[in-house]
Amino acid sequence: MDVDDHGSCKNCGCDLNGERVYDYFLREYEGDTDRATEVASMYGCKEGHGRFGEAIYITTYNEFGKTKSWVCPECGKGCY
Repeated sequence: MDVDDHGSCKNCGCDLNGERVYDYFLREYEGDTDRATEVASMYGCKEGHGRFGEAIYITTYNEFGKTKSWVCPECGKGCY
């Protein structure tokens, strides 16, 4: 999966693309472009490329061990 396209939920079609990583950190660091670029690069992102995903990562435990899945924030079902 590309860091710029998280796709959509296979059940309800919800867009799973979140905010751009660079834009988030630019706002977080009050317009400091150097700091936003530095931190976004830690996520493999840069200005204009790379988004946060909206899917929720769930870890559950059963008698067989750990189970991991991605859940849609809209419908609550497995989204990939």
